Amino acid sequence: CNEVASTIDILPTLAGLCNAKLPEKKIDGKDIKALMLGEPGAKSPHQHYALMHGPGTVRSGPWKFYPWKETNSGKYVLKDHVPSKDPVQLYNVVTDIGERSNVASGHPELVQKLQAVFDTHVAEIKANQRPTQLMIRPANPIASADLPNRKAKKPTRSLDWSKVKLGDVYESSRSPKVAKRPITISATVAGDELTGIVVAQGGEVVGYSLYIKDGECVFAVRLSGDAIHRVKTPIANGESTIKARIDAGGTLSLQINDGEVTSGSGGLIGKHPAESLCIGHDDKKLVDTQSPTTPLSGKLIALKLE
Repeated sequence: CNEVASTIDILPTLAGLCNAKLPEKKIDGKDIKALMLGEPGAKSPHQHYALMHGPGTVRSGPWKFYPWKETNSGKYVLKDHVPSKDPVQLYNVVTDIGERSNVASGHPELVQKLQAVFDTHVAEIKANQRPTQLMIRPANPIASADLPNRKAKKPTRSLDWSKVKLGDVYESSRSPKVAKRPITISATVAGDELTGIVVAQGGEVVGYSLYIKDGECVFAVRLSGDAIHRVKTPIANGESTIKARIDAGGTLSLQINDGEVTSGSGGLIGKHPAESLCIGHDDKKLVDTQSPTTPLSGKLIALKLE
């Protein structure tokens, strides 16, 4: 069988094999029993697979589409590989399994079609979001001291900022604490066409994001829900050192190299983000709805948050 399938198809397939009823809530998977049983002429029930890991991907037959610009710091790093200048990526993974040749410019109609598939998928996810379930605590919880053979929790390792690199993701517990305190982000970046996210942590509730877009460096802080505060300043291509800060009074500031400091109103982040700390990208819900969805193009020479 040469058809594409995914783990999202396991639930409906097992339900079909057991004659079980699927939940009424919308799910993305489909029954691939015919593929699993090797039935003659069996085809995938999916025309496309839209995946939301990282900035997103669409798989359709032999084609794999990334709705973001190719860089040598994106999904992988290829030695001596020169990224194309196309704004998106398209690969035939049957003939080019290593995804070395971006053919997006040669298939504009297919690119337009797969971009529409991705945009529709993102809209459907937003329309079908489910509320987080409440955890009901028992009336008489067992004290931790009463639990037998309970091992002490190992201390969480702190980050070694000298070793972080583009594409890294760190659990929230390992990231520097930012709740109700001043923070400073120092980053040195370099590139001929600088754009994308430098560092981000958070989502639709609270968080912070430092990114470059349309020739400007932006420091965005989400204090709650739709309350997003931003400061921005021009940034040139080449090498630049960025310093973004929230001071003790909640004022946001941004400085490029030794240039003028740009300041704006904001506030201290009320609670530590539950989401992971992302280096060079924002992997799930964007902290800032205006930020790019693409990883940072160019190089990240140094980064530190304190």
